[in-house]
Amino acid sequence: MKKGTVLLVHVIFWLLTSVLYLFLSEKITAAILPGVHDVTIWLTVLVVGLFIILLATVTSLIMKLKVKKKTKKNVS
Repeated sequence: MKKGTVLLVHVIFWLLTSVLYLFLSEKITAAILPGVHDVTIWLTVLVVGLFIILLATVTSLIMKLKVKKKTKKNVS
């Protein structure tokens, strides 16, 4: 795969998981803290979760690009 394709796949994956997490974060907050319904807690869970998703996606992208670069170097 080309670098642009790898990047596009990771961006699409990040967007899909972020939207899915947006809709699930309220249920996750209710499961973590039953009986406590506060918007600030929900926003905190949302922001932390989105940050973790972004961090995981960027880490995956960097690893994928480094492996691709290393593979090209060994073939040449």
